[in-house]
Amino acid sequence: MYANLQKYWYALTFFCIILIATLIRFYNLGEVPHGMTWDEAAIGYNGFALFETRRDEWLERLPVSFRSFGDFKAPLAIYVNGLFTAVFGMNLFAVRLPFALAGVGTVLGSILLTLEVFSEKKHAREYSLLVGFLFATSSWHIHYSRTGFESGIGLFFFIWGLYFFFQVLKKNFTSFFLTTVSLLSFVACLYTYHSPKVTLPLLALVIFTLYFKKITTHFRALLLPIFLAVASLIPLINDSFFGSGLTRAGVTIFSSEGITFAEKISYIFSSFFKHVSVDFLLLAETTTLRHGTGFLGVLFLTTFVSAILGLVSFIYTKNGDWKKHHFFFIAVLVLGLLPASIALEVPHSNRAILALPGFLFLSVFGVSFVVEQL
Repeated sequence: MYANLQKYWYALTFFCIILIATLIRFYNLGEVPHGMTWDEAAIGYNGFALFETRRDEWLERLPVSFRSFGDFKAPLAIYVNGLFTAVFGMNLFAVRLPFALAGVGTVLGSILLTLEVFSEKKHAREYSLLVGFLFATSSWHIHYSRTGFESGIGLFFFIWGLYFFFQVLKKNFTSFFLTTVSLLSFVACLYTYHSPKVTLPLLALVIFTLYFKKITTHFRALLLPIFLAVASLIPLINDSFFGSGLTRAGVTIFSSEGITFAEKISYIFSSFFKHVSVDFLLLAETTTLRHGTGFLGVLFLTTFVSAILGLVSFIYTKNGDWKKHHFFFIAVLVLGLLPASIALEVPHSNRAILALPGFLFLSVFGVSFVVEQL
């Protein structure tokens, strides 16, 4: 039996982490937290109405932006929710179910992503389990897996987009299938929540800069996947320029009048540092209890400390490709916080959710650095 445990320890631990993630996200899902938030009510009702009538609560037919309470929600989570409320009925469990499933799927994707990122490291499997465990038990991720916030599903598509991207990177951008799946995952992320509209275009610039030589060498192989991705974005682009897709820009500092450009830049820097402060990360500072518990920070102390070690290790890293991977997740952290930093309501864990992979991967980079030094 002991020999079997040694042989199958990874599969058993993998299964246990997924089981933990599932139990945490599904236990009393329709009861805890108690009652619907207004976002859950809007998402559930509009999804159900779409499935039944093909129109939202304002009688708009198959909209790309949902007017809802005047906040013009992104569409994908609402369309998905329509399928679940149609099958399970118009109740809180049905509304939250796709978000809980996406939460478990994110944990699974994070493990596979880590295997790709750390593939050349001796303890890649151990690091993958560590990232999976951090995601499974993250208070930040649990909060947005058990309630109906579009950001949770957006993070799911973001993680899987990254997973397929690192597979594409390993194949030097020559795989049509993997490239297409990666790009379409990022497209789905854009259709799910507003924050990715800021983060993903800037992350694309980072990718182009870091891997410029490989991309330009195999650019022809990328043309068709890019064309398919852009084509699938046409409804979103059209809604952004000729519809209501950019309405939410009204909650950013750029919409404020009577403030100089220098003052706006100063505000963004100040807001960014609020999102990396101890008060927000460890002491649960929040503007509303819809976005946090008020007593538990978005990171555990161990994760916070090891993420700092991850930043330190970046300085000492000499390997070129490994340093690029390292820098990439620092960029994910910074760009993931940017949508929350330009908003008027600060700090905002919901708008900053795409920074979570950056924090957790930096944490594991820090652990990897300590292991190698020892």
